[in-house]
Amino acid sequence: MEEAIISAFLDRVGRAIDARVEARLAELQKQQRKEQSGRTSRLALSLALAIPITAISGGIAGVEGMALTWAAIFLLNLYLDRR
Repeated sequence: MEEAIISAFLDRVGRAIDARVEARLAELQKQQRKEQSGRTSRLALSLALAIPITAISGGIAGVEGMALTWAAIFLLNLYLDRR
């Protein structure tokens, strides 16, 4: 009888641990989807703003200005992605 009680207890503990692990994994997956969505919208906004800024900088400073603009956009996106 003692062995059956211990076995039942260990089964319940195992199920409780499994439930906690599954809940934690689900939370991590939800968080990853949210982060990915934020990256996508940030990239779309960056590209939408990059086009007119490139046109303006190209008209004012030529190719060098456009290159500097795209370098700044790249560095800003890199910074925001790592943050």
